[in-house]
Formats: sequence, C-alpha cells, structure tokens
Amino acid sequence: MGLSYVAWSRCFNMDWHSCIDDKNAIKMTSNSERIKSLLHSAKRRKDFVENHKIDDTNAEIIFSDMYEGCLELLHAFVAQKGYKVQNHICLAYFLRDNENDRELFMIFDRYRKIRNDVLYYGRMLDKGFSIKAIQELSYFYQRIKGKIIM
Repeated sequence: MGLSYVAWSRCFNMDWHSCIDDKNAIKMTSNSERIKSLLHSAKRRKDFVENHKIDDTNAEIIFSDMYEGCLELLHAFVAQKGYKVQNHICLAYFLRDNENDRELFMIFDRYRKIRNDVLYYGRMLDKGFSIKAIQELSYFYQRIKGKIIM
C-alpha cells in the first residue's frame, strides 16, 4: 500500500511545523542530565574520529562515527531548546526553520543522506571523500557546540 496523496505531497513540503504536526518533534522539558550525557557521548565519538587514521578500509566507519557524534550533539541542542526529535530530517528542519541557519541545514542534510546510503545500502566511501566530509562535519560540530549553553 502506497502513501496517500496528502502524505506523499507533504514529503515535498516538509518543514519544522510539519514535524510538530506529525509528532516527529515534541515539546518537552529540558533535561540537563540527558543533555550532558549526549554531549559526553558526542565528544567521545569526535575524539575517537580524531585519534584514528582514515584509510580506504575504514573510511565509511570513521565518517559514520563523526556523523553520529554530530547527531548526538544536535539532539543535545534541540533538547536544550525544549524538544525531542524522532528523526534526522526533522533535526535538519529545526536548523533551517528555527535557527534560520541554511548553511548548517545544508551540511547536515547532505551527510544525513550519505550516512543513510552507507548504513542501509552498503555505500562505500573512499579516504579522500571521508577526510573532506569529516572536516566539514567538524565545522558543523563546532558551530552546534557553540550554540549550546551549559
């Protein structure tokens, strides 16, 4: 059974408000312990990536870890803003629509799609691509970290 026309058409018109309406993002009370835990986990992943040499045998693994670290950091950020978000695309819409930051939206969305290809379709990444992606994700990480107030 396919998507209804309404559901199908919403895929092309999604925004933060759609995420709220569809309950993919819910308002919650900020939980400082959860935020601290996410920050700690994000930092451990970033440190792991920085301490491992990337080569063609581990490029997508190291890339995925950096993406996951950014994802955890982003979850901490939206939690601090009082939201729990159920999926990656709604996190991207939060950046674009709530933070008015198209640059961070574009970075996260680009690597969200690539990480999805790695995880679900077995896409292999080469060393050169992964190094560039990790540099851009490191920039993303620093920008999001700078937005978190602790």
